Amino acid sequence: MKRNISIWLALSIVVTLVVFSLVFVKAASVNQTDVQAYSGKSFDDAEVGASVPPEYKYDPIESIYVRDDGKDPHLLEGGSAKMTKVSDKLYQYTFKDLTPNKKYKFHFCVNDNFYDQFARGSDTTDYGFDRATPVFRYPPGFTPPSIELNLVEPNITVPPDGYSYDATVSLDLKYYDEEDPGNVNGYGEYTITLERKYRIKDETDWNTFCSRLGDNDTYNRFSGETVYLENDITVSQQAGLQQARLLRYF
Repeated sequence: MKRNISIWLALSIVVTLVVFSLVFVKAASVNQTDVQAYSGKSFDDAEVGASVPPEYKYDPIESIYVRDDGKDPHLLEGGSAKMTKVSDKLYQYTFKDLTPNKKYKFHFCVNDNFYDQFARGSDTTDYGFDRATPVFRYPPGFTPPSIELNLVEPNITVPPDGYSYDATVSLDLKYYDEEDPGNVNGYGEYTITLERKYRIKDETDWNTFCSRLGDNDTYNRFSGETVYLENDITVSQQAGLQQARLLRYF
């Protein structure tokens, strides 16, 4: 009799555990932030889409925005900006006047929705610039890590004082299939291209530029470079001395 009771008790515990597991999985399947429970395995950034429940709904891509990470140093003061649609699958945006020796962070947001992003998977290696880096479309509700724009050595050659960078970010979706948005093999790629500039924005910048021309041979600030006049300004100081000639194209 005791043996029968023990067997029935053990069976009851097993049935209870099975029922609890089914309820837990069912509850998780309607929770947008818990793909792990639904898929029955741990979540891997590199497999975004492979474990996404079928009820996840991806909106059609009408536009792509770059959104500031919200932390210092700011790119867009915590806001966002619409990327230019260069072609059917290619989007671009240029961050201007970025200071060297800083790391900037941002997100690719579909239709300016912070909770619908293209972002990197588990490979967070810093490959530098001009290299295509894969990004995957995360399920709605996930907030993946931001993308980093690293202007710190050895990624760049830190220029002399007065220079800054324009960074053109390109997001190419040629391998991405909107008909199957959760497919991890349908990824996007982004590249970041840098352009170094010395900018003159006002008369103070002009006067600084003129004084620096005198010691260009020592510091080699401008040899072979282009100087950009950002605004119409009125100046009184002459640019260039006999030993520091200036070829003027504005």
